[in-house]
Amino acid sequence: MQTGQRIRDYVLDRKIGEGGMGEVWSATHEMLQRQVAIKAMAPDLARAPEFEARFLDEARAQAALQHPRILGVTDFFREGGVYYLVMPLLSGQPLDERIAAARGPLPLAEAAHIASDLLEALDYAHRQRVIHRDVKPSNVLLDQSGHAHLMDFGIALLIGHDRRTRTGASLGTPYYMSPEQIRAPKKLDHRTDVYSAACVIYEMLTGRPPFITEEEDEGNTDYVLQESHVHRQPEPLRRWNPSVPPALDDAVLRGLAKQPDQRYSGCGEFRRALEAAVSGSEPAPPPVAAPQPAWPASTPAISAPAPLPAWGSAPATPTPAALAPYAPPVPAPAPSNPPIQVSYASFGARLGALIADQILVWILTLPALFLFYSADFDSDAGLGLSFLIGWLYYAGFESSAGRGTPGKRMLGLRVTDLEGRRISFGRATGRYFGKLLSAVILYIGFLMMLGDSQKQTLHDRMAGCLVLKQG
Repeated sequence: MQTGQRIRDYVLDRKIGEGGMGEVWSATHEMLQRQVAIKAMAPDLARAPEFEARFLDEARAQAALQHPRILGVTDFFREGGVYYLVMPLLSGQPLDERIAAARGPLPLAEAAHIASDLLEALDYAHRQRVIHRDVKPSNVLLDQSGHAHLMDFGIALLIGHDRRTRTGASLGTPYYMSPEQIRAPKKLDHRTDVYSAACVIYEMLTGRPPFITEEEDEGNTDYVLQESHVHRQPEPLRRWNPSVPPALDDAVLRGLAKQPDQRYSGCGEFRRALEAAVSGSEPAPPPVAAPQPAWPASTPAISAPAPLPAWGSAPATPTPAALAPYAPPVPAPAPSNPPIQVSYASFGARLGALIADQILVWILTLPALFLFYSADFDSDAGLGLSFLIGWLYYAGFESSAGRGTPGKRMLGLRVTDLEGRRISFGRATGRYFGKLLSAVILYIGFLMMLGDSQKQTLHDRMAGCLVLKQG
């Protein structure tokens, strides 16, 4: 891409950003003479299976979000094998840059104003059955009047099905990921955005995310942060910023609850709680009215609700649509695709899988060893052959689409990384070497899982993997 290049009806002006997901350019619609921002998705993303179908679904969902606090999509297309998203060009500053420039907490009034806009945008999106999945400061743009605009809906899901290590390309961002994103669930609901929004608000009010890593954790940052989100409780905000009102501290910490059902039911309730904490009043109950008809799953009706009143101002008269009780639906699975329960594999299940796999490896190795020894090869060559077959068996199957060896798959087990994704052949190789090390030290490495909440053995920890059981 270069200045002056024409792509469909757009002429590129200048590059305004670049990351693991691709490039962002300012451009001009040639006929309308309208300034826009064009995001060109990185070509390697498009090679992921079913990317085109996901791209179209997500782009349509984003285009349907019509709200003043959401930077939506005005056009999307494929040209020359590259996928493009077109958005309004908004002059402003990303929230992460604003926080960095403050070198500490933002003023309470400013943070409250941004939080109100952010939660209003998410509340609207959730009513339309759209989950963001990657709420973070860099996805919040502040315009010149100080209003916040949320962007990049659905981008995390687009790249999440075939995530590879690249800057910025992640299904969620470790500093702001909810525990359920890390535990590799089959599905997320809107409450994952509640948690991520609480992380952003925490950072605005304290100048730091809820969890950070120390210098000695460098090189293992993602793992340490994910473990913190799952197992550690965040420090009260007042430890870092004593000027935060206690009620506001409590309100934000509730949004950071580990279990989704212990958080707010949605971003509308979260917004009302923050409003009450800042003003010192009791939170207003959600408006109640006759239930509205459910939207068809295939063609959700999308209408912009009346804007919520600014904190501290008199509420506007709501429309009937705005009076609908807030309960973002969690789509029920189709009868042919029942929900899959995922848990950490038990010691017994893993032992059974190991025995089955070792028998299969032995069966595969025996004929080759017979040929080797009949040809007068020495014992070292036979040992090397056994190692080679074991390595290809474990690393090959565990990095395959099935995510597990035949023994594991017979017992409903699968090997994933810490976020539930398929592991690479290289990582599976590291796991195999770790398994050999565990065997050398009298299988103590296997027994480590007995005292671990995630049931990780030594070789799981070395490779950054989990063994999960489905069903």
